[in-house]
Amino acid sequence: MPAIAREHKTFAKLSLLVILLGAGVCRADDCGPAVYAYEKRVVFYSCDKTGALGLNVVVLDDASDLKIAGRVAVTAKRGFDAVAHDKDKVLILTWDLLEIFDTSDAAHPSLLAKFTLNKQGKFQGYDRIEKESENTFLVLSGLGAGELTIAGDPSKWTFKDIDRISSHDKMARAEPPESQLSREIQDATPLLETTKFRYELVWKDKVRPGKALHREYLRKVDKTTQRPVSALLMGERLETID
Repeated sequence: MPAIAREHKTFAKLSLLVILLGAGVCRADDCGPAVYAYEKRVVFYSCDKTGALGLNVVVLDDASDLKIAGRVAVTAKRGFDAVAHDKDKVLILTWDLLEIFDTSDAAHPSLLAKFTLNKQGKFQGYDRIEKESENTFLVLSGLGAGELTIAGDPSKWTFKDIDRISSHDKMARAEPPESQLSREIQDATPLLETTKFRYELVWKDKVRPGKALHREYLRKVDKTTQRPVSALLMGERLETID
């Protein structure tokens, strides 16, 4: 496992992506949530009481408890397949839907733009979003490939389908570093370490006859005492045991 990120640098610099399953009462195809961490932000999908999927923003702030700062509705109906960020912009790919959100104001995240990928065929491998230059991103999905340009005002951003070539297939065969963190693990996953606190993701299981509840928490740990001082539930998955 990579070394713990140091002062105000995230373990998620390599685009941490943690896929969690199930959260609350959901009517969407898959309420996720999916979790992504960058800089001093954690964003994750979850369903509200009506079953509507949304993107939540959490700020990792030493001066306050962990809490959802803001939430914005999303068009997607399930957890995302690939994710990346550009400063305070979060790029999320779900099947053929690419959505870009602004999280600079954590209390009021907003959708900046969305695009639809055309189906070029069926391709094997991992979906991914790779930054190619200051303003362009390569988007690979099971449907094909495209190039996103986000220069200037969002109304001028463009997405165009491009030919899926052999180098794209080779890239898709390699497991993205972030996807390795999508599985349930016993050890805590470090996100950010400051002078006083360590922020991490941790799984907690609650087993009862016939079922097991797997819960994922974002946790803030005091480095002096090594005790959690705040925790926030990211989501849960119910497993039926025969």
